[in-house]
Formats: sequence, C-alpha cells, structure tokens
Amino acid sequence: MRLAPDDVLTNRFAAAMYIASGRVADAEPPLKKLAREMQGQMLLAEYYIGTRRTDEAKVILEQVANEPQGFAPAKVRLAALALAASDRAGAARLLDEVLAKEDKN
Repeated sequence: MRLAPDDVLTNRFAAAMYIASGRVADAEPPLKKLAREMQGQMLLAEYYIGTRRTDEAKVILEQVANEPQGFAPAKVRLAALALAASDRAGAARLLDEVLAKEDKN
C-alpha cells in the first residue's frame, strides 16, 4: 500500500484480507479511504454494522441517503437496522419513503 495508498482496488483488497484473516480492526483505515465515494461509504457502513457500531453506520447511511443514487440503498439498510432494533414502525416509515420516491423500485 505504500506505492498506491489511495488506490481503490488496493484498499478493497487490504480491507478484505484483514477481515478474512481475523484482523477486523485493521480493515477500518483502508475502508475509510474508500469512503470518498458512495460505494465506499456503504462498505464502511457495513463494516460498522458488522463490528456493532451501528450509531456510526447510521450517520454514514444518512449522509449517503442524501445523494440521489444512494437514497434507496441507504434507506433500505437503515430500515433493516430499525427492524433489528425492534422498531417496526421506523422500518416501515423508511421503506415508505423509498417507495414514495422510487415507486418502481
């Protein structure tokens, strides 16, 4: 990573290898580098969910939801988190937002 510290593929590979080898905490820095783009932000949010840091994941997902292409995937993921927290009404509200904005989705 010294030769290409900002390379997307290098950081994706590094994060995947850290996670696969059980060095989950070491995956965060390369994932943060990927978070400059929407897909990377979604990956970082998933990492936070997987490491039980849902509050940090929610912040990222709410930011992604403000982008046109990120609205539906981020809101659906937020709905899943709400449902996992036994907030059925909150999950339904989030899904209704997606359906209202993207009725063919």
